[in-house]
This record gives sequence, structure tokens and C-alpha cells, in this order.
Amino acid sequence: MEFDLVLADGQVLRTHPRLSYRDKCEELRLLTSQLVLALQRVRHGGTIVVLLHRIDSWRSVRLMHTFAAFSNIQLFKPRTGHAIRTSFYLVARNIRPSAPSALEAVAAWKEQWKASTLEEKLESDQEAADTASDDMVNDVMDTFGPTLARLAVPVFSIQVAALRRAPFMGGNTGKNKGYLRAGGSRHEGARWR
Repeated sequence: MEFDLVLADGQVLRTHPRLSYRDKCEELRLLTSQLVLALQRVRHGGTIVVLLHRIDSWRSVRLMHTFAAFSNIQLFKPRTGHAIRTSFYLVARNIRPSAPSALEAVAAWKEQWKASTLEEKLESDQEAADTASDDMVNDVMDTFGPTLARLAVPVFSIQVAALRRAPFMGGNTGKNKGYLRAGGSRHEGARWR
């Protein structure tokens, strides 16, 4: 059975009971299993929505880059609710699930799931999912960097605006004046826009 829309927004919760040896790999296991199921069940031309965290993390960048090879991607960050958090949604439209890059992605995600579920090297697999060589990062940034920057600005803008309004930042009382300037310092330079 194929679907026009597939959501992959499950996440490991702090209250989710699990054995201690699963702490470091459960998030990767859940994400990869959702991605495999989503890509195997989405209709050609359909849409997949994936919940991600930390747009600047290697895992998120690599996943956006992967989806960009076989779909049209955009990002969505709600302006309420979790606006101050690092979560955002990858919306991949016009999916081509039979494209070679999509088939390669599914095979890689299956291997990641298998390694983190059945093999003993769980911690190294988790680290491998979150790290990359300089050459790999340079290759991704050369081809995907400008797109990533274009996609990330609205997400960061929503988060910055929400943080400025957050009660723990002192609200509009002036206590937080200067904390959210470019570069994350009190520098008197231009504000992030």
C-alpha cells in the first residue's frame, strides 16, 4: 500500500523506558526505521514530513542533503509551541522513491538500524551517524551549502524571535538586550535577522 503523505515524527522521550545500553542508539534506531518505512510506502510524487532537531547538526544536514537528491525539500518551524526549541520539520515533496539515490538511502538506513540493533558496536555506530570526515563535510557543503543556508535562515529567525520573547530571557525589560546579536555575543554588531 502506498500513501500520498507519510509522517516520520516519532521521537524517543525521556520517559520512554529502555535498557541503559540503548540510551545512545535508540534515537538513531527510531529515526532510521521511520525513514525506511516512509520511503518504502510513499507514492511517487508524494510527501514525507520528518521531525528533526538541531538544523546545524551533521545528522540533520546529511539527512536534508540526502532527501534533496530525490525530492524537493523545504523546512517548517512552528511559530508557537516549540518555537524556542531546536526542533523543525523537513518537508520533502515530489518524492521519487525509486530513484537510485533514494534506494541507496534506504539501504544505508537499513544498515544503520541493523548495526545499532543487532551488533555490539552501538556507541561507535551512534558516533558515526553524527560525525564525518573533513572531505565528506566539504563535499556536502560544496553541493548543498547554499541551499542549507537559504533553508536555515527562516528556521533560525523564528527561534531567535521566540527566544527574545521567552520569559527566562527577561522579556522586553531590557535585561536581555544585546544577548542575541550576531555571533551569539554581546558584541554591538548587527542583530541576527
